[in-house]
Amino acid sequence: MQRRFILKLVAALGAASLFATAAQAEDTIKVGVTGGPHAQIMWK
Repeated sequence: MQRRFILKLVAALGAASLFATAAQAEDTIKVGVTGGPHAQIMWK
């Protein structure tokens, strides 16, 4: 039981640190669109 708790805690801390570093990395937002009319609308 204690082993599962420690494993969950380590996983949660790892995920939190990944999200924290990703949030601080850039202020740029990337948007993906399919070709054709969607791409034309996006770039206007």
